[in-house]
Amino acid sequence: MSQPNPAAPWYKQPWLWFILAPLIATLMYSTVYISAAIFTRDTLVRDDYVKHAKEIKQDNSKISAAADLGVTATLKIDGLTGDISVELNSKNGAQKPENMTLDLVHATLADRDVAINLRRVRDGFYLGSIDSKPLGKQYVILQPEDGSWQIRQTIFPPYEDAQFDLIPLKSS
Repeated sequence: MSQPNPAAPWYKQPWLWFILAPLIATLMYSTVYISAAIFTRDTLVRDDYVKHAKEIKQDNSKISAAADLGVTATLKIDGLTGDISVELNSKNGAQKPENMTLDLVHATLADRDVAINLRRVRDGFYLGSIDSKPLGKQYVILQPEDGSWQIRQTIFPPYEDAQFDLIPLKSS
């Protein structure tokens, strides 16, 4: 008489692993995604945005202030030396600040954002310098030290020997 084969141990049962494999994979993936959510920062948006419940509003009061003052600027970036010059113009005779801040914000990478302090060398003409030349699409934010007005513009390469007109676009 033949004896029945003894049952295999539980860990050698194929149906057990068929059921446990998705559960184990889900546990591993969730651990990776939870740790990524905890240890990384969301740094893509850098602007005057305010979140009200589920609505997001952008504060354009500084841009409107620049448009009301008639402030425009011309930006030049020297690719060889890294010098940045800004010529500030005002239609309404607004007072020109002693120092300004120029932020070059990369479209997607926060580690490529650069804040440049511009100092006035003569009436309406400001100079600053940058260590590395900007790469890719850049958002330019120009404002005085007191932050009373602001000009925002998007600029695209090439940056060498280029001149960019910065005009505050008043939005409704």
